[in-house]
Amino acid sequence: LDDSFMGIFNASNDINQVYAEKFRENIIGYVVQWDKIVSTRIEGRLIEFRKMRSSYAHYVDKVAGLHEKADKQKAKSKQVPKTASPRLANKLERNVVKLSGAEEAHDDYG
Repeated sequence: LDDSFMGIFNASNDINQVYAEKFRENIIGYVVQWDKIVSTRIEGRLIEFRKMRSSYAHYVDKVAGLHEKADKQKAKSKQVPKTASPRLANKLERNVVKLSGAEEAHDDYG
C-alpha cells in the first residue's frame, strides 16, 4: 500500500477511471439506445402523418374541383347539379365522404 501523495492520487485516478467507464456503459449507452428507439418511433409517426396529410390535401383539392365543376354545370343548365349530372353528383358525394374520413383521421392523428 502506497501512502504517498502520488500513490493516493494514482489509486483515486484508477477508481475514477472505473466509475467513468461504468457511467459510459450504463448511462450514456442507455441514452444512446433510448434516442435511437425514440427517433425511430417519431420518424415512423411522421411518415404516417405525412401520408394522412397528403390524403387529406388530395381530397380537399378534389372536392373543391368537383364543386367548381358542379357549379359550372348548374350555371349552364340552371338546374340543381344532381339533375344536371347524376354521375358528377354521385362522384362529388363519394369524395365528400372520403374527405370527411381523411379529415377525421388527420385531425385525430395530428
